[in-house]
Amino acid sequence: MTRAAVSNRATVPILQNLLTYSEQFDNGAWTKQAGVTVTANQAADPDGTTTADLIDLTDVAVNIGFFQISVNVNGAQNTKSIWLRGVLGGEVVTLVDPATTMGVTTCNLTTTWQRFSLTEAAGAQPGNNAGLWVRKSSGNQIYAWGAQLVKANREGPYVQTVASAVNTGNIRNKATSRQTI
Repeated sequence: MTRAAVSNRATVPILQNLLTYSEQFDNGAWTKQAGVTVTANQAADPDGTTTADLIDLTDVAVNIGFFQISVNVNGAQNTKSIWLRGVLGGEVVTLVDPATTMGVTTCNLTTTWQRFSLTEAAGAQPGNNAGLWVRKSSGNQIYAWGAQLVKANREGPYVQTVASAVNTGNIRNKATSRQTI
């Protein structure tokens, strides 16, 4: 590879997934509001392994769901994202921030995996938290996998977490790549 070809690449900054247990919505790190039931490992995830959780919202009202509030983001712009799909298709949920809801993403689900995201800035004061809240709008059951929150204006590559935040890595990428980072 010539030096000119190398200079044609951009280095993407290291991001960190601040949500813990990003594929385990049955874990206590995720708050399930009254009536929400999570059954672990019920469907193939976007990578083809059976780690997607079934979220049953049958017995809950609109705007009830599951959430996690992350660590202090100190007013930084942040993007939360999650892979979702409907059990039947046609289900609708919304993504909001449980700490400071400023924006909303409406997610119209199909039976195909889709990654949904919401970008916003936490309040300007130091000490403001951010998080991800998936709330029911219509439909009863959905599959969820791969939640992430990063301090960035885009979702970045997904990285699994368990008990602590994990860096997405220092990715080298062609500047014209379609990968969302």
